[in-house]
Amino acid sequence: EGTSPSLRYQKKGYILEDNKNMKESYIEMRRSDVFLDDVMDRLCEKMNDYARGIHIDTGELEVLPLVIGKNMNPVLQEYKLVQDGDLESLEFYCQSVLSEYADDMINLFKAGGKDILDMCFGTELCSGYERKYNPIRFDEL
Repeated sequence: EGTSPSLRYQKKGYILEDNKNMKESYIEMRRSDVFLDDVMDRLCEKMNDYARGIHIDTGELEVLPLVIGKNMNPVLQEYKLVQDGDLESLEFYCQSVLSEYADDMINLFKAGGKDILDMCFGTELCSGYERKYNPIRFDEL
């Protein structure tokens, strides 16, 4: 669900201009701390809609959506699903990553990066991982 760039959020406080007039300050809602904190809070809950699976032919571990539209994901039959315990679930991993990197991630989103993979590989967030796929643009999501 996208958030329109035209939605604005008033920052607390005012900016004092050179002529000593006070000016209210606004930022895009989608780049505000309030909005991004809310998104981060809901993000990990969505991970319950995904499962980890090992591709039967290639042995690759992947994260797969369980449902596409209103139907079960048809490619699930090509994977052996990994049974998660509570401490190994995607939601738990998500919460662990967010607790460690939330400030960095919020700052990256506030800065308005375009490329999700550059956001990941341009920082320490994905150190130790190989970049395998073409970049996904935010406006394509």
